Amino acid sequence: MKVKTLYHKHCYWRKRYDRALSYLVTDYMRVSNHIKYNTNKWCGHDKVWINRLLAIVYGCANHTKPHLLFEVECEYDTETHYDEITKAVIRAEWNEIKDIVVVIKKGVIVTAWLQDKSDKHHTLDDSKYFKPRYKNNFNKIYG
Repeated sequence: MKVKTLYHKHCYWRKRYDRALSYLVTDYMRVSNHIKYNTNKWCGHDKVWINRLLAIVYGCANHTKPHLLFEVECEYDTETHYDEITKAVIRAEWNEIKDIVVVIKKGVIVTAWLQDKSDKHHTLDDSKYFKPRYKNNFNKIYG
């Protein structure tokens, strides 16, 4: 059986999650239809916007662009005890007043949106994210 779990940097984070983009970003990233549809609303030049978005994602994956990887989703297989990273959410600079938040799954940019730099998520709903009851015991078991 596979169990999906969300992790957020402010709730619980394992060091290997910092490398999540290396698992999900491939040489040939696709963009979802959702992105293609919404780019016309945001800027009207979908190819320019998509190319800029791809440059940000590849730059973040190669650690050449500053970014914040703040959420990952893992799929845990209860039979093999293998924990696979299946989704990552990053926040990177877009311009002087906006950041871009990008959701990535293996080989696909699922969605993205622009967000004010001043938005620091003080309303984060941490009930959506995994938090071990006993952090020290969890680290001994799962590393």
